[in-house]
Amino acid sequence: MNYLSLGMIFLLPLFSQTAPPTQTSVEVVNIEKQPWSTAADNAVARQIVSPQNSRAKKISMADIIIPAGVEVKRHHHPVAEEIYYITSGEGIMTINGASRRVGKGDAIVIEPGDVHKFLNDTKADVRMIVTSTPAWTPESIVMNP
Repeated sequence: MNYLSLGMIFLLPLFSQTAPPTQTSVEVVNIEKQPWSTAADNAVARQIVSPQNSRAKKISMADIIIPAGVEVKRHHHPVAEEIYYITSGEGIMTINGASRRVGKGDAIVIEPGDVHKFLNDTKADVRMIVTSTPAWTPESIVMNP
């Protein structure tokens, strides 16, 4: 038996499995067509992609603006993991009591259960892309004192 035959024996199970269903169309969600909403703390957000506006089932992505002087209050998500990607501005990110200045180009990983908040202590807006898995819902957030 040569190496080619031996390789085929190991690869054959990979090729004999049923192929996953294929998508029949390309879904595009245009960010500019998504509505903005303002939270109680004055942060402004719009869903880019979520189960509410697309075929996404387990993940969401939002465009968020935190105006100058605004603090997103302490909260956590019991099961969701989030990533904040700062696209402009800077502020102070606090996770589980540890704080650090973050700014454009920084990505912050927030694990399930992490108590976190964001303070824009500057005179300019902070803009970020936030991903969440599972997808964000209003019920997925728990406010902390």
